[in-house]
Amino acid sequence: MKASSAPSAQLRRPTSETTEERFGVFRVVLPPGADDSGFVGWLASRIKAATGSGLFVVCGQNRERGGIFDFYGVPEETVPEIAAVLERLGANQVLDSALMRTVLAATTAPIGLDTVFCFDLEGATVTAHYGGGPVTNGWLIGTIEPPDHPQAAVLRFRYLQVNLDGGVDSGDSTADLARLPDGGWRIAAAPHTASALRT
Repeated sequence: MKASSAPSAQLRRPTSETTEERFGVFRVVLPPGADDSGFVGWLASRIKAATGSGLFVVCGQNRERGGIFDFYGVPEETVPEIAAVLERLGANQVLDSALMRTVLAATTAPIGLDTVFCFDLEGATVTAHYGGGPVTNGWLIGTIEPPDHPQAAVLRFRYLQVNLDGGVDSGDSTADLARLPDGGWRIAAAPHTASALRT
């Protein structure tokens, strides 16, 4: 799997004095060539999970800054929390909040090319929720070894998933974690599963 370079964002606190409901507004700039399909839903789910807040989206246009883009709005009282979430997402800390897509899946693999993973990292512990392709819902938990050298580390994990046909699969595996030249990350699973993910 590979996680792409992190987006950049700047959150602005409203400054006008008013008794009406106020919002903080920000814009996310993705790296050139990044696949943004599903990004709005992914970002909304990360913010909701971390802060409990929703967000709204306003489409904007500026020919001098790349054409059409989105503005995101959040309640003013959530600005400090969400600013911290955006900073963490922008840090690109290995698998923390990485959205990864399957780019290789052998016929023996329990996932497919339409399977998407959403990772979280706390210390050396990795968790992920995934689905798509032959998988209805899947969960993964594991560790990065060694945790202080993620550029050339091994991910050891167990997984449990419910498939579209109603079956349940589970197992354990290892995968190589590597930093790519573009700043992203790639995870290549052990040969017997012959699968790889990237954003």
